[in-house]
Amino acid sequence: MDLLEIGTTIAALRKERKMSQTDLARYTGLSRAFISNLERGIAPDVGIKRVMRILDVFKMEITLRKHPGPPTLDDFAQEREDAERTGR
Repeated sequence: MDLLEIGTTIAALRKERKMSQTDLARYTGLSRAFISNLERGIAPDVGIKRVMRILDVFKMEITLRKHPGPPTLDDFAQEREDAERTGR
C-alpha cells in the first residue's frame, strides 16, 4: 500500500462516519492541513505515529505482510500454462 492508498482509505473512513477533516484533526491533535495533504497523498512527512493516531479514531490498525515483489519468469510461464489449460 502506498501513501496515496493510505490517504484515500483514511478519507473514505472519515466520510463514512460523516466526519470533517477539521473534526479528525481535532480528535487526533493533528492539523487539518496535514489531514488534507495525507488524504491527497502529498504529505511530506507522514510518520507512522501520525497515521496510527488517525487509525485509532476509526478503530483500525496497520497489518504487515510480505511484499510479493515483481513477477518472475516462472510466474509468467505458470500464467501461460494455466491460460492454455483453461482455454483462455
